[in-house]
Amino acid sequence: MMSGLVLHDSKMPGLKLREWSSADHLLTEGDRALYLDACLNEAGGDTAFIAKALCTIVRAQSISPLAHVTDPGVPLGALIRDSGQLSP
Repeated sequence: MMSGLVLHDSKMPGLKLREWSSADHLLTEGDRALYLDACLNEAGGDTAFIAKALCTIVRAQSISPLAHVTDPGVPLGALIRDSGQLSP
């Protein structure tokens, strides 16, 4: 569920990128556990990487109760940002 924000790269004018938030995709406890496991394996002892992963999981836990009320066509991250409950 990517947001509708399109980013343009001045060095590659034909390239369009969309804003991404992993938290938008960690909807279940299992998703969050697998994400944490993957991040711990990837981190290689980088505590900043692990801290960012934990922050992402906390954001995901905060927004997952809203997942059931979200229209599939509306990005969950955009819904949360628009509601003012969380900052991006």
